[in-house]
Amino acid sequence: MRIFGPALGWVLLLLITGGSAWAERAYVTDSFQVTVRTGPSTGHKIMAFLDSGSPVDILGEEQGWNRVRLRDKEDKTVEGWVLTRYLMGREPWEAKARSFEEKYERLKAVTSKTKVEWESVYEENQRLTTQLAEKTGALQMIEQEHETLKRESADVLAIKEAHRQCSESLAGLEKTVGELRDENASLRSNERNKWFATGALVLFAGLIIGLALGRQQKKRKSLLMD
Repeated sequence: MRIFGPALGWVLLLLITGGSAWAERAYVTDSFQVTVRTGPSTGHKIMAFLDSGSPVDILGEEQGWNRVRLRDKEDKTVEGWVLTRYLMGREPWEAKARSFEEKYERLKAVTSKTKVEWESVYEENQRLTTQLAEKTGALQMIEQEHETLKRESADVLAIKEAHRQCSESLAGLEKTVGELRDENASLRSNERNKWFATGALVLFAGLIIGLALGRQQKKRKSLLMD
């Protein structure tokens, strides 16, 4: 017990101090500025400051320092040295959050614009739908009027055809009447000629009879005188 007593005390002390060290873990914040120096030590001159999230190109490494290439305030390419522990392979959370916020704002603006455009398109669609209904109604009325005109046109054509046939029939009747008139006039003329010829024949016969009777009377007188 005398041998293990001091050893046991040291073990307990180490466990206590070790447990305290693990419990006080800390993390480096993303929000700070780092210096860019002309050489790989704090004794070199500071040439620029980099905000958290600034991108750089790593060109080399030396004793815990990285040689980097970056752009200054005048947008010129410069090279310097930055402590390696201040650089990490991922984008800082604050920069990511800012990037996400910017993307969200852009998407929000696009969504708002799209919504306005959609509402405009919807209103235009409603207006066109109303116009289409009106035009469809007007077209149906025109089609009905067209059908009515077709029927009326058919009636007019039928009337015209009947009129043409009546005109042809009337012309035929007028021609027939004319022919009958001409025939009647011819018959009347022939009748007159017939009666004239008959009268002339009667007169001629009477004349002959008269002459014959006159000759007989003369003969009788001459006989009586003898």
